[in-house]
Amino acid sequence: MKKIEVGFMFPQNKSCSLVRNHWNLFFAEEVLGSNTALWFSSDGHMMLYATFNDTQVEELRYPWFGSLDEGRLYPEIRSLSYPKPGTPNPIVTLSVADLADPKNIRIRELKPPNALANQEHYFAAVAWVSVTEVAVVWLNRPQNLSITSVCKSPMWYCQE
Repeated sequence: MKKIEVGFMFPQNKSCSLVRNHWNLFFAEEVLGSNTALWFSSDGHMMLYATFNDTQVEELRYPWFGSLDEGRLYPEIRSLSYPKPGTPNPIVTLSVADLADPKNIRIRELKPPNALANQEHYFAAVAWVSVTEVAVVWLNRPQNLSITSVCKSPMWYCQE
């Protein structure tokens, strides 16, 4: 399976940073229910997006036989990052980009609640509450603690 990335260039102080919305099977299947991790505010001026760091996640290897047209006699071995119980999950980051001024796009990271900051956590749901507010449901890895926070523009500080 190919990794799918969507890239966005944001000019920041004469340099450019590339934000990648990297497709991640764990989040696509288990959390998001889709392969999209971008959410636009209703007026289109703000973009909430998730980034995934799966460098510590082990790879699942599987045989890929392809199609008969490819003429392969033996499968190739493909891999994808997929966490199993007791192994690291991807580290997820939620950020908001203010797209109102294309020459000065501001990006702010949404911080998880303090109770989850020093343990494995992820988000289970996100939604725009208004054009200036986002609600996030955070979970710890054992899923025995969930916290809903509302994050507000312009600094995107979050309150439980």
